[in-house]
Parts: sequence; C-alpha cells; structure tokens
Amino acid sequence: NPFTTYTVYPQAVTNSAPEIVLYDEPFDNEKIPTTTPSFEIYASDAEENEVDYQIEIDNDADFSSTVISTDSTTNLDDFLNVETPADKSAFNHNERLRYSIPSALSNGVTYWWRVRAKDVAGSNQWSSWTDAKSFTVDTTVTTSRWFQTTEEQFDTNTLIDTDATASDLVNMLSTSPGT
Repeated sequence: NPFTTYTVYPQAVTNSAPEIVLYDEPFDNEKIPTTTPSFEIYASDAEENEVDYQIEIDNDADFSSTVISTDSTTNLDDFLNVETPADKSAFNHNERLRYSIPSALSNGVTYWWRVRAKDVAGSNQWSSWTDAKSFTVDTTVTTSRWFQTTEEQFDTNTLIDTDATASDLVNMLSTSPGT
C-alpha cells in the first residue's frame, strides 16, 4: 500500500507578529537640546509584510502616566518613512521611520520611551514592547550627550561595584573591583 510509507505531511504556515522594533534615536540616556525630539525606529517582519507602529512616551519608567501614546495609523502625519518618503502607513518592513512629536515636551524632565510594531497585512498582531529607553530634555545644551541621574536609568545598565538607590544616588560598593 503506497500510503503506509507516507511520512511527509502538509503543515499550516502561520503568520507571526513582527520582530521587536529596533531604534536608533535618541540613544539611551541621551540629554537632548530640544523639546520636540524625533525618534528613529524600524521593525523586521519575517514574512516581509508591511507594519504599523505604536510609540509611548512617559515621565515614569513604568509608563503609569503616559504623556504620549500614539500610532502610525491614527496620527499618520507624525510618522515619516525616511528611506521611502512616499510610503505611508502601513510602512515597508525594515525601513527607517521617524516619529516627530507634534507638541513640545517639558524642559528639564527625563522621559522614557518604548515602541512596538503590528503586522497589519498578516497576523495583525503587535510585537512585544521594546525595552524602555530614556532621554532628558535640556535646552541649555547645544549638542546631545550621555546623561544618567535617576535610579531607573542606572538600573538599566550593568554597573560593577555600584548600587543605585531610590534617592537617585549611585554608591560605590566597598569591595575590590571585579569581586
């Protein structure tokens, strides 16, 4: 019987959510000289489907009081495909997008941001949120620079022989380096 030796069976191919979004700007813990920063992001989709984006910005690391929560479908004009400007939502996967904040943030405040992508032409599922990154608005600086001042910012790094405290202080531990 020819069917008794059949070992290759058809498999259902499912479409998955995009891979976690990658971001280029601003870099983590950046002090920026503008109250209207822009954010450059892109996502990869295994099936090469188009994607939409959602971005959240908050002055709390836990995103409990979101200052901005927007997406590229609802606020299309705030998102620009840097590589193919004529491409509008949904966007080509793997192409750099720039999100521009439509209204000014407060000077002197540290903000946290995260982003995710949705495969609208396939699974229609959101990716996971990216790890939160921070930036601080400081209009007195003329160029961007690295800047960490809060416990939450220091907790995102691997710091050897240090301890960040709830009072936003970083203490050196009394052990020998590397022990």
